[in-house]
Amino acid sequence: MKFTHKLCGTILLAALTTAAATGTVVAAEPDSTMDGNVGKVEFTDATYEEETDNPVPDTEEKDPEKQPNGKFLIRKVTPLDFGKAEASATKEITSFAKTYVPAGNPKAESANYIRFKDDRQVDDHTYQLTAKVTKQFEFKDGETLRKLDNATITYGHQRLLDAAENGIQNPGESGLHHDAVVKFGESTPIFTNTGAKGRGDYFIAFGKLGDEAKPGNQAVKLTVPSGTDVRTGTYQATVTWTLSETPLK
Repeated sequence: MKFTHKLCGTILLAALTTAAATGTVVAAEPDSTMDGNVGKVEFTDATYEEETDNPVPDTEEKDPEKQPNGKFLIRKVTPLDFGKAEASATKEITSFAKTYVPAGNPKAESANYIRFKDDRQVDDHTYQLTAKVTKQFEFKDGETLRKLDNATITYGHQRLLDAAENGIQNPGESGLHHDAVVKFGESTPIFTNTGAKGRGDYFIAFGKLGDEAKPGNQAVKLTVPSGTDVRTGTYQATVTWTLSETPLK
């Protein structure tokens, strides 16, 4: 059976507001024999429950939002808010997404991120995480639907972080696709993992707070090409993230 999981994230412009759960170990009382003691241990499947008080990258704080849990899934994608930009039809417009602040916990400000999990008991942990704009930036201007055709989102300054104690299962950052340009209707790889490692609960964070070289507030960029008839209003888009056990073609 092929595992695939999808999650949609909402994005807004102008105000473009847009576990590793471990197996339970059950130890039985040893049996006494003429040859000595025989130790027994049984590993059972993990029990997955929705969680609150989840960690936030690069902080000691927790995100109070309830997050789903399971064997192979995307657990969370932070919403993107690109703030305000001046409407124009003659020049290229660029705007960076604000950093993420969980509702109810302003101390937990962090870079934007996606959290995903692979807890399959398999030898080959090949999987791919992709993003695709499935609803282009648009807003209702009276009876007219205005769209930002050909607008793109660039995800940069990627870092792969442990969301739980993954230890030697962490596959490293070689599978990150840096400065990935995500477009309408096209699946774009963000992270590709191959090989035996990769089981666990992970973040891909875009930038880092306070990092001068890769700041979190300059990591996710919206680009609207020149010539686009941008009107005054709040545009909203949807990005669909997909975690698939084999790379998508």
